[in-house]
Amino acid sequence: MAEDTPELPLPDRGATLVMRVMPDDNSCLFRAFAAAVLPGDDLSMLELRSLVASQIQEEPDVYTKVVLDNRTPDDYCRWIQTEDAWGGAIELAILSKHFKIEVCSIDVQTLRIDRFNEGSPIRCILVYSGIHYDTIVQSPSDPPHTIADNPPELDKRVWDSYDDDILVKSQQLCKVLQGKHYFTNVGEMAIRCTNCGWVGYGEAMAAVHAQQTGHYDMVEQKS
Repeated sequence: MAEDTPELPLPDRGATLVMRVMPDDNSCLFRAFAAAVLPGDDLSMLELRSLVASQIQEEPDVYTKVVLDNRTPDDYCRWIQTEDAWGGAIELAILSKHFKIEVCSIDVQTLRIDRFNEGSPIRCILVYSGIHYDTIVQSPSDPPHTIADNPPELDKRVWDSYDDDILVKSQQLCKVLQGKHYFTNVGEMAIRCTNCGWVGYGEAMAAVHAQQTGHYDMVEQKS
């Protein structure tokens, strides 16, 4: 997708809006968040996972079994610290609060914006495909601002939270991604249990399997 990533001109900002594609390595949420909030920082994906686990352990009344996808806090903390565990809304809620930033996650399939730590004075914008997270950035460019050809080091990754225009433009960019079918319908996705090899379709079937067996390590079954 990287070579075909849509770009949206922002002439009033002297820039181009573009999506920076994260590696498909099961840590895309952590990488997308770090790319936006911690560029150039040496904080590893493992450290971000550990930060999440520590916060869950510190607030057992908040992060109950019901909240944690029917897992006990201890089980969830062990799981999220493995390199194959996908992050989601729980992790974004914790990381956004810890780093004092609003995270706006745009769902490509529906163009819905999910906000985490809403009310923070600054925000970053992530793109969610259903199974993958990427980062939206503003890259300085020359007129007519249709090509983002400057290095990522020059990207603007964080905006004032009152800058709703950048959110509108980001939705427009995601609308182009939607037209390219840059999303996965998780209700129909083939899922494999790494504990026992079971294969099912959609999150609902995966949840039933997990509840019946206690197996929670699921990955997408590639065709």
